Amino acid sequence: MSETAKNAAGRLAKHMLAKGYLPQALHIYTDQDGNLLHCVIRLKHPNGDKWIRPMKLDGEEYILGEPDYPRGKPLYNLRELAKRPLDPVIVAEGEWCVDALSKRGVLATTTGSADSVGKAELRPLAGRPVKLWADNDEAGQRYGIAMADALRQLDCIVQLVDVSLLGLPVKGDAVDWLAAHPMATAADIHQLPTVEQHPASGSTSETAEKQTTWTSDGSSLNRAKCCKWDDPKPIQAPLPPVPPFDAQALLPGPLDSWVQDEAARMPSCPADFIAGAVMVSLGSLIGARCAIKPKTKDSWCIVPNVWGGCVGLPSAKKTPALNAALKPLDLLIANAVQAHQARMDEFETDKAVFEAEGEVLQESLKSAAKEAIRSSLAGDKNAEPNDTAAGQTQDSGKKKLDDVAEKLKDHRKKIKTQAPVLRRYKTNDTTIEKLGEMLRENPAGLLVVRDELVGLLASWDRSGHEGDRAFYLEAWNGDSSFDTDRIGRGSIHIPNLCVSILGGIQPDKLTRYLEQAVDSLANDGMLQRFQILVYPDPQIWEWRDRIPNKDARDSVLAIFEALVDFDPLAFGAEPADYFVNFPHFCFDTEAQQIFIEFSNDLHRVKLPNEDQPIIAQHLAKFDKLFPAIALILHLVDCAAKGNCGPVTGEAAGRAEAWCKYLEAHARRCYGLLIDNGLRSAQALAEKVRAGKLANGFTARDVRRNQWRYLTSEETVRAALEWLEDECWLQSQEIGGMGPGTGRRSWRYYINPKIGDFKNTGSVVQIDSPERDNRKSLKTGNQDTANTDNRSLTAVMAVPKPGKSGDSQASNGSNGSTRSGNLGKMGPKPM
Repeated sequence: MSETAKNAAGRLAKHMLAKGYLPQALHIYTDQDGNLLHCVIRLKHPNGDKWIRPMKLDGEEYILGEPDYPRGKPLYNLRELAKRPLDPVIVAEGEWCVDALSKRGVLATTTGSADSVGKAELRPLAGRPVKLWADNDEAGQRYGIAMADALRQLDCIVQLVDVSLLGLPVKGDAVDWLAAHPMATAADIHQLPTVEQHPASGSTSETAEKQTTWTSDGSSLNRAKCCKWDDPKPIQAPLPPVPPFDAQALLPGPLDSWVQDEAARMPSCPADFIAGAVMVSLGSLIGARCAIKPKTKDSWCIVPNVWGGCVGLPSAKKTPALNAALKPLDLLIANAVQAHQARMDEFETDKAVFEAEGEVLQESLKSAAKEAIRSSLAGDKNAEPNDTAAGQTQDSGKKKLDDVAEKLKDHRKKIKTQAPVLRRYKTNDTTIEKLGEMLRENPAGLLVVRDELVGLLASWDRSGHEGDRAFYLEAWNGDSSFDTDRIGRGSIHIPNLCVSILGGIQPDKLTRYLEQAVDSLANDGMLQRFQILVYPDPQIWEWRDRIPNKDARDSVLAIFEALVDFDPLAFGAEPADYFVNFPHFCFDTEAQQIFIEFSNDLHRVKLPNEDQPIIAQHLAKFDKLFPAIALILHLVDCAAKGNCGPVTGEAAGRAEAWCKYLEAHARRCYGLLIDNGLRSAQALAEKVRAGKLANGFTARDVRRNQWRYLTSEETVRAALEWLEDECWLQSQEIGGMGPGTGRRSWRYYINPKIGDFKNTGSVVQIDSPERDNRKSLKTGNQDTANTDNRSLTAVMAVPKPGKSGDSQASNGSNGSTRSGNLGKMGPKPM
């Protein structure tokens, strides 16, 4: 249809326009979604006469007349009513008045003319606070009374504007009053005087007793409808708990004392960071020089290189903890550099002597050659037949030349083709090509240390570095060779590819990486290889100034020095053979039984009952973690106490405790991603605070923007429910009540206190341990940081994070709870 409503109105009113009538307005009736239902043409003659006619579509063209509405004529301005279900409404007499009130910011509607009350569908006003503003005449008075009675039947709270006090002429209406008060605001309009009007006989006493308080800005507090807004609460959720670090259960004596001393002297530094880092450091030091054979008969063996990281906010003391844990290794590096420099000095001296001797021999060779040639020429010139003396002279010159040549040949056999190789223990920044060269010279393995692990992980995804990930995935195994072939660099054979990794990472950056890791295509098991990943509760800062424990430090340094060049066979290892390429340790009887029971529990209980695939993938790699930690701790005991032989039950028991401890930390780390809608709720809260959504928005309005974390119907519903529970939003069901009301849907209204709440700081956050401790300091509560003081040996079962649908108590002071359900009354239509 090419004809617009405006053109159709001109066509249908052409005969009246010819009589001098002037167009005033074309009033458009729509449903709650803005779809056109019918129009009303309004003309006025200069003499005051009016011509008002409805106009509807009849097939492909407009005709005069009103559509047949079986449930009643829809209200005017229905779309705005649907968008603002909690706002007070003024019902005026006629569309012209409604348009004038709307221009002043007032939510208004009408049924049309004074005799239209019984013909209208009033249910969209059910239960709402309403003011009636009728015309100042007898018909208007009848309209007001009839409308008030009808609305009270719908449980509305009704007041009538006292038009007798407004100074209006006879038949004066809202338009006349607004013309006389051009500066009047919506607040002024809502404060107009009202007249008491008793309910009709059909109204209930309950309805009559309801009250509405009208505020200066035109808003209302309907006590029956609970329109009062509570203070919005932070959008947060608790992280899965982790047990406190139990140094005595996890570490042998020397390490126990040293780790606790380092942490105690460093304000707010968790001992977890230092302990985890030193375990990775020890694993890299031992490297591929020996392995552990976890089974008695099978040839399966494990090299004890491990990957680890410290998870915490920038102020969580990750870097100081890593530096403290790496001090023993740094001392070995300093010693290695010093020894290498001494060897280089000796090499340079030997090289200079060698070159000088070579130069002398070269000169001697030249002199002998010249002398031999001169003797030969002189002998040939002066020689006579049977001249024995001349022949002897020639032989003497040649013999001397041969002697010098032989000495030069022997000298060249002593040449040193390569300079001494610096023993390397770690690197902070390298390419895989250079790392491969270093590993070729250090086949026991190397430690890669990065202050921020995300930088390392991200570097593997850069263009041109596609092979880096595969290289490191192989390097985690630590027990096989690796060959690279490049046109420019040639071929590199790495006898044993063994790499340990250590670094820090922030929770938000870890979350972004986790989002990629859960994708089936991007999930190559890289993150799951970071087995010693610790995310502890932070410590409350306090002033500390203590003398270092020198004995503990010296004991740990002695352990590291003993493991630098230890002989595995002297420590009780079995020699390498055809099936096992490394000298290897085995479990003793007690340790073997502990590992068997651990493996049975892991593969027959934990993994089959794990709901989160990414956690199951992480726990599946405990097959390497347990034996690796057991071997590391056993060799520490060997170095400290001289106890040699198979891996003991004590070391295996500590390894089992480490696995239970690290399982809890893994659940906390992966819990950053498994949030039951938290991240979607956070994203929506940010959009609400930024004013990206109008008051009265729908779920469809959110989803069509395709904002991050808000791309699907499920995530949008979860976010809306979360914000409703935390008093950010209130929902109102609209539509589905007959012709003109549109289909059933929900609109969401924003807490007006959000603006004030925004200025108090960030409210969109995970309820992290860091936040809890800051809260403790502020309130003086010193018990928030560590509510569970049990030792790790008593914490044998680590609780899993709540499944979707389980309630989780918030750690925030508001005491609110969150549920993973999508809605208390079922999903709301989008």
